[in-house]
Formats: sequence, structure tokens, C-alpha cells
Amino acid sequence: MKYILIIIIYLIPAYSFAAPYLIEDHLKFLSKEKKSKRWSVKDVFSNKKSSSKKKVAPIVNVLPKNFKENQKYEFSFGLEYGNLNLDIDGADSRYEVYRASITAYARFLGVVGNFYLTENSKENLGDVALSLRLVGSSQQTTHLSLFYGVNKTKEIDAGVLKNVNNYIWGGELMLYFIDTIGASYHLTHTEENTEKDISLRRSGRRHEIRVFLDYNYFRLFGSHVLEILEYQNSSVLSRKESQGIMGGVKLFF
Repeated sequence: MKYILIIIIYLIPAYSFAAPYLIEDHLKFLSKEKKSKRWSVKDVFSNKKSSSKKKVAPIVNVLPKNFKENQKYEFSFGLEYGNLNLDIDGADSRYEVYRASITAYARFLGVVGNFYLTENSKENLGDVALSLRLVGSSQQTTHLSLFYGVNKTKEIDAGVLKNVNNYIWGGELMLYFIDTIGASYHLTHTEENTEKDISLRRSGRRHEIRVFLDYNYFRLFGSHVLEILEYQNSSVLSRKESQGIMGGVKLFF
């Protein structure tokens, strides 16, 4: 028992020192595995494939054919910031917004969450959606995915701050130009809410065009965001438009 305790005493600090390096090696391994299944515009036009897995025309790797090519499990966490223009019925202003995103995938099926924090606390909102990846084998490959979920925010209705829930749906198309640089288009459509105890009706859509650079399991990106929301309360119709540039980082693991 004495010798076991001595071994444990020596192993704990050794593991604490080695753990960060072991984790980083594992993340690099996962990144390398995803990169081996990645195809880009450069691959298509040059017709030079670096592995046997890329000999098949990539666009035909659609569900269920690409099921086994998908990562068994994949997660990501991202943070971004933007200073956006705000137009409410012709009145212009600016506001800051922070967004945290979390994803968890098992093969081609995932859960995606976005959480927003703005200068005005009543504008805080978030959404959670179920995502289905139809083309591609991971979040770090050229892919097409669709999603459906719910968005929750707080809005003033008849002078009272209330929770407003909207169903959302949309999709994302991501394309790599070369192995490390790519772009994506993300569309979110917000359905009109139907709560009986709220007279306010809210609906709209959000467009995001993103350019990114991948380095192993990290991603640096910048996005142009355009969100148009329409509000109707009794006979009053209001339009809110937000647009501008957001930038951030994302970690894949």
C-alpha cells in the first residue's frame, strides 16, 4: 500500500504536466483525420487527389452514402463580436453584440446552440436547433446542412417585458477554396410567433456570409451579417434591420 501511494504521488504531477500536451495531440489527430476527407475547389479544378478517398467525385457523397465517412463525434465552441448598424423604421444607430455558439454532432446529426448578449439586456436571446448534415463528413469539410429549432427572446408587449418564442429553420453551405481557406452562407428564417397571451407578432430572416481560415483545430473568421425583423402589434407594423461585420474564433474537438 505504501508503494502504491508513492507511485500515485509521483504520477499526479506528471499527469498534470503531460495532460495539456496529450489533449493537444488528440485534437491535432482529429483535425488531421478530417483534413484527409476534405475536398476543395482547388482539388476539383486541378483534378489532383492526395488520397484514395478523394478519387470519388465529392458531390456524390450524400447521405446515406457518406454515413461511414462522418466523424463519430464532433464538438465545437465559438465566440464572436460585432458592432452593427441598427435601423428601426428609418432611425439609425449602432450597437455591440457578442455571440457564443456550441455544437455537438454524432455522425451527421447534431444540436446547434447560439446565445447572444447585447448592450440592451432586453435584446438578449438564444436559439437551439437540430441539424442534419446532408453533404460532407464534418464541420471542417465542404458540407451542406439543414436545421430546425426554436428562438427565444424578450420583447416589450403592451408595456410588459415578455418571452417570445419563434420556430426557426434554414441551412448552411460551406465550401473550401483550398485546404485551409473557405467561405460559407448561413440562412435563418424566423417564423411568426403564435402565443395567445402575446399580441406582438415577430418574424424575419438572417443572412450570414463568412470567410474563414482553419489552422488545425482552430478557426479564425469574419462574417457579414444582415438581419431583417418585422414586428406587428395591433395595426402598427415596425421593421428592424441590423447589419455589419462580426469576427471571432472557433475551437473544434
